[in-house]
Amino acid sequence: MKDLSKLPARLSYIYLALPFAIFSVTWLKWYIAVPVFSLVFFGTFMSIKEAPSLFAPRKSKKTVLVFTGIAAIAVLVTFLSGVGKLSFQNYDHYWRNAIEDALVNYKWPVYEANSAGNTVSLVYYIGYWLPSAVVGKLFGDAAGYLFMALWTVIGIVLFYTLVCQKLESFKLWPLVLFFALSGLDVAIGFVRGVNPLTVPATEHLEWYLKTFQFSSFTTQLFWVFNQALPAWIITVLILLQKNNRSIVFLVSLALFTSTLPFVGMLPILLVVMLTRRYEAENKTQKLKLWLRDTFTFQNVFSGGACGIISFLYLISNSRSTVSGSQFSNGPVGLVTSSYSGVKEFLLTYGTFILFEVGVFFIAVAFYQYKNKLFWIAGITLLTVPLITVGMSYDFCMRASIPALVVLYLLVADTIKKAVADKCYKLLIPLLIIILIGAKTPANEFTRSIVNTCDGNISAGTFELMKADGEENFVAETKDTFFYKYIAKK
Repeated sequence: MKDLSKLPARLSYIYLALPFAIFSVTWLKWYIAVPVFSLVFFGTFMSIKEAPSLFAPRKSKKTVLVFTGIAAIAVLVTFLSGVGKLSFQNYDHYWRNAIEDALVNYKWPVYEANSAGNTVSLVYYIGYWLPSAVVGKLFGDAAGYLFMALWTVIGIVLFYTLVCQKLESFKLWPLVLFFALSGLDVAIGFVRGVNPLTVPATEHLEWYLKTFQFSSFTTQLFWVFNQALPAWIITVLILLQKNNRSIVFLVSLALFTSTLPFVGMLPILLVVMLTRRYEAENKTQKLKLWLRDTFTFQNVFSGGACGIISFLYLISNSRSTVSGSQFSNGPVGLVTSSYSGVKEFLLTYGTFILFEVGVFFIAVAFYQYKNKLFWIAGITLLTVPLITVGMSYDFCMRASIPALVVLYLLVADTIKKAVADKCYKLLIPLLIIILIGAKTPANEFTRSIVNTCDGNISAGTFELMKADGEENFVAETKDTFFYKYIAKK
């Protein structure tokens, strides 16, 4: 543990593994919980032991000041996000509060009888809430919500220290860039006949294009923190791995906390794994080295345990296998069915891609077009909007998160290189694009500040387990493999 450059990655492994470790101990039958927890513990231990040596700034007064600034920004954005009921909460927190309350107030696993007299259980990607729910059970609801806010601050700080290691630069501006970065929703508004400059500064700007939305990072934190933050951390960790020895285990942890972003991670994971370079005399030797590097105990057994248990738990919810009638007859459909014709679809899709991410890919291409991540992020962001899963268009918004993190890193790296090269012909247009897009997160911050000052804080809550029609969060247990054979009674 002497190499401090390994510390952010090591702490991140613990941060990511803790929710599933809690789940395995409290949700599973003891004779399943013991081996599963042991495998998770071993996988985390090996990941910590083999963490890569990375960039670390020299210890100085400037470093301390920068870290203080990072922590201050993390506290500020967490406070304004509504996480922990400390400030105004957007309406999505209504359901997130209910999940926290159910976890605090019920014995685990969570069971309840519905109006038909059948037993239902909480089946959702609940990982993010488990640490705060433990605190809530021990010390009360208020303490649990406060710890949720602290857990979020810790996550943001870990994420950004990893970003600094990826960029090999310990400065504040990339963190400001992260929360300012967004697609050009202002431009999309104009194209669709809406002038965003005339609408209230508290209005949400990201739903101008029917089925399509890539959420800004600020929007992700303010609305779906539970999926976004683990996905941010895991995406950067994937890119920082210097070998494949723990990479599958790492990504398997995302399935429990960030189910839809997990899907969006897979292309990035495969590219990173399959393009790993090894020094060997021939292709056969390279293949042997790759197999030895990839099929490790922690990847196969620890990652397998996390992935299988998470999968069996999540598919216990019928909403994971039935989609809304407005989409398709199966769990996965194409968004084209929501449009009246090819022309409307192509016009909407083309406008969305151009203004949400296309302008950024064009702006960074000069420095990044040889980077494999440039192409895999681009292909992912072109493909994800075409797919629907389940009852809404969440797949587009959530599965895009890892590729958007990659795009952010490409933008930050391009700014860094353009400044170093004094390439102002590229730098100035890119900064203008970023400034225009920043209107979207600015509205998110403004809405929170205005409502908080007016005393509008909690989005409310309800008794989730006793509310009919909440199939997105609960499922009947009698016919599911997980609740028959794996979960405690």
